[in-house]
Amino acid sequence: MAQLGVQPAAPHDDARGFYWAINVEIARDYRLDEPHFWNLEFIPILGLRTGRWHFAANPGIERPLSGRERGATATPAAKAAYLVSGKNYLGLEYYVEEQSRMLYLAWDGKLGKSDINFGVGRGSTPASDRWVVKTIYEIAF
Repeated sequence: MAQLGVQPAAPHDDARGFYWAINVEIARDYRLDEPHFWNLEFIPILGLRTGRWHFAANPGIERPLSGRERGATATPAAKAAYLVSGKNYLGLEYYVEEQSRMLYLAWDGKLGKSDINFGVGRGSTPASDRWVVKTIYEIAF
């Protein structure tokens, strides 16, 4: 998948309190045995940091921009993570995508100013992937 995104965030305290942001992504999806297509994602981000806990909800929506399917679908996600040391969080992340449901055990950390997320997930429905390993590296500049 080729992807380009923008995630402006409202001014907030990085260590505690409520925050919000909006993530907008345009991606060219490459799925096995399917035609390639362009996709648009609009993901509001609502979060709360309190003590050592970090909670986030992402009531996202995605819509194909090319291909046969053009209807928008809800893609909600949520996270609960605990600060274990320094800037390292361990937690659970839950993702819903049409008929798929995935629960990940995830680690969030920092490398310099950049964010890293690594998770191992298990699907809970017949339409879900059985096991998934994911990583996200956000480059700060």
